[in-house]
Amino acid sequence: MTLNPLLSELMVEDRRNQLLERAAQERRAALAVPSLRQPGRVRQELGHALMRLGARVAGVPPAHEPSPVG
Repeated sequence: MTLNPLLSELMVEDRRNQLLERAAQERRAALAVPSLRQPGRVRQELGHALMRLGARVAGVPPAHEPSPVG
């Protein structure tokens, strides 16, 4: 086997890995930053915020914290 086909194969594989990694980073970034331009997204975020506020006013601890009662 000559060196050129082997190098070409490695270059193609490297490029493919770069594209896959970039796509994964873009997916993670899209999930991390919610887009407020999506239909209903502002209403959904506001609803969640109001539910958290209502729970705080009612004295219910947030879901990620252990209950101080016991």
